[in-house]
Amino acid sequence: MNGKQWIAGLAFAVAFGLVCVYSNENDSGLAGEDRDFPEDAYYVSPEGDDAAPGTREAPWRTAGHAGREARAGETVVFLPGDYTDPLIPANSGSPGEPIVFMAAERRQARLIGDEPGDWSQGNGGRILLDGVSHIVIKGFQVVDTAEDRSRGGWLRMNRSAHVTIEDCGFEGGARWAHFFVEGSEQVRVLDSDFARNRYGGDMWRVENTRYLVIEGNSFSRALHTLGSPRNSENVLIRGNVFHSGWSRNFESRGDTVLVENNIFANAYNGGRSAGSMDQLRSDRMIYRFNTTFGAAGIPCVMVASSARTHLHNRTYNNVFHGNHGMAMVVESVKGNLRNMVLKNNIFDRNDPFATGTQLSVTGGGPDSLRVVRNAIFSGEEDAEALILFGRTPLSLDDLQGDGRCSEYAAQRVTRTRSAGDGRKLPVEASFLFVRTHGETYGTKMIAVGDSDNIAGVVGVENENRVLQLDRKIEWEAEAPVIVLPDLDSEEMFSENMEVAPRFAEPGNFDFALAEDSPLLDAAAPLTMTLSSGSGRTVPVEDAYYFYDGFGIEGERGDMVAIGESTNRARVVGVDTEAHVLHLDRELEWERGAAVAFPWSGAGADLGVHEHGAGVRPSVQVVVDDAFPEPGEEVELRVVTRGIEKPVACEWHLGDGTVTEGERVRHRFKPGYDYGIRVRVTDAEGNTYRGVGYVNAKPPQDEEVLIHTTFDADDEDWWAHWQFYRGRRATGYSLYEHVLNEESGRGYHRIAAREETGPLPALLHPRNWNIDRYPKVRIRYRIRPGAPVAIFVRPFPSAYHTLWDMDFRQDSRRYYFAGTGSVLGDDGATDDEDRPRPRGPLPESPMERTLIDDGEWHEIVVDVRDVRRKFPDVDVLQSLEIGDLEIDGGSEVGPDDEFWLDEIYIGR
Repeated sequence: MNGKQWIAGLAFAVAFGLVCVYSNENDSGLAGEDRDFPEDAYYVSPEGDDAAPGTREAPWRTAGHAGREARAGETVVFLPGDYTDPLIPANSGSPGEPIVFMAAERRQARLIGDEPGDWSQGNGGRILLDGVSHIVIKGFQVVDTAEDRSRGGWLRMNRSAHVTIEDCGFEGGARWAHFFVEGSEQVRVLDSDFARNRYGGDMWRVENTRYLVIEGNSFSRALHTLGSPRNSENVLIRGNVFHSGWSRNFESRGDTVLVENNIFANAYNGGRSAGSMDQLRSDRMIYRFNTTFGAAGIPCVMVASSARTHLHNRTYNNVFHGNHGMAMVVESVKGNLRNMVLKNNIFDRNDPFATGTQLSVTGGGPDSLRVVRNAIFSGEEDAEALILFGRTPLSLDDLQGDGRCSEYAAQRVTRTRSAGDGRKLPVEASFLFVRTHGETYGTKMIAVGDSDNIAGVVGVENENRVLQLDRKIEWEAEAPVIVLPDLDSEEMFSENMEVAPRFAEPGNFDFALAEDSPLLDAAAPLTMTLSSGSGRTVPVEDAYYFYDGFGIEGERGDMVAIGESTNRARVVGVDTEAHVLHLDRELEWERGAAVAFPWSGAGADLGVHEHGAGVRPSVQVVVDDAFPEPGEEVELRVVTRGIEKPVACEWHLGDGTVTEGERVRHRFKPGYDYGIRVRVTDAEGNTYRGVGYVNAKPPQDEEVLIHTTFDADDEDWWAHWQFYRGRRATGYSLYEHVLNEESGRGYHRIAAREETGPLPALLHPRNWNIDRYPKVRIRYRIRPGAPVAIFVRPFPSAYHTLWDMDFRQDSRRYYFAGTGSVLGDDGATDDEDRPRPRGPLPESPMERTLIDDGEWHEIVVDVRDVRRKFPDVDVLQSLEIGDLEIDGGSEVGPDDEFWLDEIYIGR
């Protein structure tokens, strides 16, 4: 790399760990050549012959031939080497007699190439499963060498059943959804490593599928999201490490989904991610025992829309720690989000660069959301902005004290356009009411002008910008329109604690509770029994907390305790309509008895791990140094709770290495971050999953944070720069990377598309401390008359949210320069059909002028100037280049465009 490349310490190796490395002192030889195979197994070798009989001595040659020949009950073993044709099983196995395709040495048989296929017709990729069943694919390295989205892919599965993908590595490529499953059932993806090292979108996507298990995998580096089950049901996501580094980590749009025992780390608002937030919009989702940390922004949003509901979510016993934005946003004001509960979670020291706000709740009442017995801590006692309710920052005293918060919860949504009376209220921006309250919200009470002038909104004429009311009222011009709270805060927020959790060693990703933690024995029961009784059928107040296996083959339901920790049974069925648990044995119980996972002491603990003897089973990975230098030896060990002495611990270390033992030593190289998974087996054959995380990336450069040139040797610019949409909810730009093949020099063009704009170039550097990296240098070219500005934004503050309640943005911005046309004549719009501006414009004129003569120029700024206006800012969220139309500046015309050649952020 030369000096014009990214040198911010983000070293991405194309095949960082996708070959096997066996450097452990206690390596168990899990990948050796002496593995026993069936005597009648067939063999394939790159040096073989498809006309041969397929024996070890005379193997076949191609994956395609093996796929055509294998029948039920047969095993096909691939010897080391590259196979450039796709593996396409033509036949099905049968129950008890699957067809097994496996590598003789794990990850040494490579299915490699860029087969184009036709994904619209259900084919393409290195592995294609179409209408087959009872197939096992194990131990391969799958390598996509395609460099554009029209080719390649890892795996495509259509209308298939009883398929297991196990212990494989997936790397490279450019398809939108590399690993795609559609219309299938009883699918398991286990113990595999997924890494994207080129341009792409979703790493894996599952659609219209049921009985799906994603377990024990590592997912890293995708541009939109690492994984997304959509329109699917009975989905289990367990024991995985999602650590994108380039995007958000996860999306879920399904029904009956369990997400448990995962790590979500290193999320980033990258080049195609549209945010760092995991988007969860599923019905009957159980989200529990997950750990989320290190997101360079907001890590999680629970959201609903007119097209996708979010009903009956139970989010409990999770840890959210040290994320750069608020830990979670719940769009509870929307009508399609209902009956969600946050319970026994730990929200700790998130939003450190703004106001320490841990949770954002957009509104609503207890029928939408209940927040019960969570630990919520900013890092300082008595924080004033722990929760953002609507646009109002509130402390726990505000929410749960004697005064309560109903008087704070009113939310201004828009203003009237003119004076008048009647049942049709003309407003400046009706779409904001639709956006924040959904299209199925029912009647919402509003106050127009003052608190006594009240009416209910029963409909929206969005094209005319009119709210339909349930009664006649009068109003003045430009009167504020306030949505009144339907909040009973005593039911919506209860028993939450502002207290430091006292983790064992959070700086080393050890989020077990310390011996003196106030959160030991402090959890609320998940639910209560409705009546006294005995038997195997237990009526409870709320059955949505529990898992019965979802009909997935081989899955067991939850082990629960009723009344006393020793009064235990396993859940074999959950009736969420009648709120009844069906058990595997007879128990007795009293009315109002606590129903929870087995605990020790006076009650269960908050957070991910239960402490004490005889408790809920959990597996913790403890690392002696989670931030080693590349190649430095580290020790990893297993800590089990509630599990009889384990008889086996099998590790997948994220770089292709597997090993065994309760305590192992390993050297991680090259510099990268690694998802650690361990599978623990007890004497009865039950298995449990643990996850860990090691960041072996070199320290960040002291002189340079970001240096982008768009040249041929600038390999990663596309993972960081957002050009496609910018700050608008709708409207996309036209962007183009221009590269001179002979010289290797490049630049980027950003233009309006279909007369809609916008003109965005956005960058969200990690850890942009302005004292450490104060200098910004930009080489640019602007078409005459194009409206372009350069500005920065701090992380969103609870005290500076935009007036339309956009929780991702902040009204604080600092503008360094702009073209003469960017603000318009008066910095505002005269077009009544355009929506009200969403953010503040700078005072006109700006301090410096960008030259729009179509020639190349350079500008250098010192970002510490932001303190002239906002003296408390130390860390910035973004550098933004482009138009200001969204804020009321000049409209973008169809011919407007600008170019960027080099951007430097450093000392």
